Amino acid sequence: MASRALPKPGAKRKAEAARKIASIIEEHMDECGLSEREKNKRVKSFGKRVDRAIQLRAKRS
Repeated sequence: MASRALPKPGAKRKAEAARKIASIIEEHMDECGLSEREKNKRVKSFGKRVDRAIQLRAKRS
């Protein structure tokens, strides 16, 4: 029986996805009228959460 699992995305697709997500987030923050300082604060906080999630996922593997 063949596996139906999707192949893992390559580095190029991951980079494209990251750029798209970043542009969506930036557009949203612009629409909210956030200051540059507040944008940087939120991006830094989000980055920390992503790093933590990656660490936890690596531990499970």
